[in-house]
Amino acid sequence: MNIPLHEASHACMAHLLGFELVEVTATDKGGECKDSGPAPLFARGLDHRAVGLREALVALAPIAVNEELSSGDEACFARALWLACLPQREGLVRRDLIALAREILRTRENRTAIAAVADQLSRRKYLTGREVAELIEATHRCGFIL
Repeated sequence: MNIPLHEASHACMAHLLGFELVEVTATDKGGECKDSGPAPLFARGLDHRAVGLREALVALAPIAVNEELSSGDEACFARALWLACLPQREGLVRRDLIALAREILRTRENRTAIAAVADQLSRRKYLTGREVAELIEATHRCGFIL
């Protein structure tokens, strides 16, 4: 598994869906994408279902980018279903969520943003939320709005 690409996928999806990133790390032993949580989204008037869907899409981002499931991606998928309050046995829901995540991330601008964040994580191992936002915004002027 490419840890910088994995974490960059989470970070870019989170940014595009309105989460406020705090930091992203990627080392040889693992990584983490931290955001400020759903409170800012609730403050904008989104309900629990809308926020849960966004959190599920953030969790699914690496699967949408890699096209294949790795062991780390399976954990992300289980978290995505839990966040979206959906039963794990529903294959149709699984395909629909992954398809939506792929649709969001398939644009050249978003793929370029993920690559830029992954490249910087490979080099530096740590990025602030502001640095991630700047890398993404440098690739396009506006994000995907769900």
